[in-house]
Amino acid sequence: YSFIGEKNANENDAKSLIEIKNPISAEFKYLRPNLIYNLLKNVKNNFRFFDKMKFFEVGKVFFLKGKSGFEKEDGRLKPEERLTLSGVLAIKEKKESSSGGIFFEVKGDLEVLLGGLGIVGCFYDSQNLKSDDHYWHGGRTAVIKFGDETLGIVGEINPAILEILDIAGRAAVFNLDFLKIEKIAEEEKEFAPISKYP
Repeated sequence: YSFIGEKNANENDAKSLIEIKNPISAEFKYLRPNLIYNLLKNVKNNFRFFDKMKFFEVGKVFFLKGKSGFEKEDGRLKPEERLTLSGVLAIKEKKESSSGGIFFEVKGDLEVLLGGLGIVGCFYDSQNLKSDDHYWHGGRTAVIKFGDETLGIVGEINPAILEILDIAGRAAVFNLDFLKIEKIAEEEKEFAPISKYP
């Protein structure tokens, strides 16, 4: 579903959430600002059966934001929607290793995905993280860049957020702007003519 409830809203900046006028329940009160919450909900439900799992989703996210940060339209904040690709790797093990293994594993999966799309030359910048992204693990998160373009973010989920969601384990996630990925993948493809002498 493209909705989140009040419990998830507490983990977000409430100013950026779009509230539904007539929600069918408290669990569907806001349009989702990212895909991470539904992925983590699936992790929680499947930890009953598996010790390690990987999921992904492609879908739209919704938020109140404009070109200038909070652009107004008719005196109200302007809603935006964006097609996003997110994936999660989760393990039941709660103990953190100093090597950050789960972060590097999901980063490796991401590099395989981007490489398969023909996108090479991405780099990771941990210096430009927003301070309000409190659901990311401070030392194990990076912004994904391609030239001057920001494609998304990859990182381990803050253990405090997992505790709020009652997830007894660890999780690392990547979150990508699907349309940017699609555009770069098309630009990066090079076609060579078929040989006359096979």
